[in-house]
Amino acid sequence: MDLSVTYPTFFRNLKFWGFHTLINSIPSLVIAYLHDWNTLESFIAMSVGIILFALMLAFFTSMKDVSRVCTSGFMSKAIKAGTRFRLILFILSIPAALSLVFFFLGGHESLNICTKYTGFIWIPDFVTGIISHEFYQNLRGVIPISGIHEFIPTICMTMLQGCLLMAMLIAAGIIFAAIGAGYKLLSNETAKQLN
Repeated sequence: MDLSVTYPTFFRNLKFWGFHTLINSIPSLVIAYLHDWNTLESFIAMSVGIILFALMLAFFTSMKDVSRVCTSGFMSKAIKAGTRFRLILFILSIPAALSLVFFFLGGHESLNICTKYTGFIWIPDFVTGIISHEFYQNLRGVIPISGIHEFIPTICMTMLQGCLLMAMLIAAGIIFAAIGAGYKLLSNETAKQLN
């Protein structure tokens, strides 16, 4: 098994995963801000966690054997479908982000209007945030670590949430790629029958 990393592949993957990690982290950042992670220290810790996660993804997908799996065949289509799905969710959540800007400017009504809308679109971010928070709380009972809003725990929870969101992205991508492959197969069979 060849796990060596080539730098051109790493930087190409860093650009790809850096963009998608940044875009996909915005809903989680907003949710965290609204749920008491609203200090500068928390924002910096979440930003460091996001950057570390993007670096980890770029490094992992740049390993020669892993890169070969990720860039060919069905898994390549699944990753593309999953990243496009998350990008669509981000685009759909832009009105909610704008309502948050208006909320900061003093309009409490704007946040109430979009709460139901964002609740549906941000379900993956909200659920993975709860899971990473609960995992940390359970770990805190076993290992003596500091409070939940501290710098290092926030980084760890951010990276765990990133891993969970990545698993959801790949699962959604596999489903959409399978649907696309089935549709393509069906349309090919239909075309053969017509000829």
